[in-house]
Amino acid sequence: MNIFVPHYNPPFTLPAPVYTALFIYSVLLLAVLLSVHRSKELPMFLNFTQTNIIRGLSILCIVLKHIDDFLLQGPKCFPQYLAGYGVSLFFFLSGYGLMRSYSLKKSSLLEFVAGRIKRVFVPYWIATVSFLTLDYVLLAKEYSLQQKILTMLGINIDRAILDINGTWFITLLLFFYCVFIVSTFSRRRTFQLCVIFLIPALLFFLELRFDVLNSIMEGFLLIFLCVFLFLFPLGCLLGIYFDEVKKLFDYLSESQIKGYSICIALAFIFIVTRRFALIYSTNPNPLYVLTAWYIHIISLIALVIFVINFLVSFKLTSSFLELIGIFSYEIFLLHLPFMIKYDFILFRLPLEFSFFIYFAVICLLSYFLRKVSTFFARTLF
Repeated sequence: MNIFVPHYNPPFTLPAPVYTALFIYSVLLLAVLLSVHRSKELPMFLNFTQTNIIRGLSILCIVLKHIDDFLLQGPKCFPQYLAGYGVSLFFFLSGYGLMRSYSLKKSSLLEFVAGRIKRVFVPYWIATVSFLTLDYVLLAKEYSLQQKILTMLGINIDRAILDINGTWFITLLLFFYCVFIVSTFSRRRTFQLCVIFLIPALLFFLELRFDVLNSIMEGFLLIFLCVFLFLFPLGCLLGIYFDEVKKLFDYLSESQIKGYSICIALAFIFIVTRRFALIYSTNPNPLYVLTAWYIHIISLIALVIFVINFLVSFKLTSSFLELIGIFSYEIFLLHLPFMIKYDFILFRLPLEFSFFIYFAVICLLSYFLRKVSTFFARTLF
């Protein structure tokens, strides 16, 4: 048997994809339920624990859907948009966390930005160097100096560079960080919001009207750019108006009857808007497609935040989702190359069993990546 298998051409054809999906969902749900316990923390709106739980849900959505995207032939296991939900929540939380942290910061802007860059780029650099080494040793694959420099800078703008680590996410996040820094030239909330929303809107208009990015980025990356372009600004909007939104959510969840009613209403809106998003996904007018998508994603964000905040109001939390959320960024960096370039695990057993071994190994590697990244960040910077 091979030591590992690269999945550039998907080899899996599942005889019962629905059964596989239901089995994986059931085990994950059982893990969540078994890890539910009463928290000793005060039930504060969107605190560190809640955001980690949302990140845990997000990374599970991404990893599960990537199985469909890169491993399976024929019928798929998991629903359309699942990875899109995870990425959308990540970008939203990135904007929220950055704006919220900046509003509470006690250090200078330079120190604040440097701390955020270290948190993002040190693990990214370690993972990228590791993948370059593994590609050379295991796949006998080399890249040009230009490709290596661009990917180390986080500029993953074509498929050849994305083959190194698969993290187009970092490029868009870097763009958002630059927009955010420009917005901090003023402490006025109006100016910050204008900058954070108008620069992405201007970029979107220039691409839609003049096709300015088509010669720089590949088509599928432009789709990602448009689909997720306004999620980070929406997160910043919540960060700025945190107190007002907190009061609204507290009012809506002040009683169990009211809280359950809002959960049901938001779930209904989510289902309806998903239906419209799927209908308009084939519309030739991209504005209709994106409008339906963003309305649906806003309903998703509202539903996820409200449900988790409502459960935490009973001091209930899930240590499983929280733990995964803590290492979600590292899992994001590692999961795709070990899924499609050098699969040591997934091909060995039926997918409903090998997935959990694979995911446990990725979580363990993510833990070590976090430890090594923290060490280098403290030692070298």
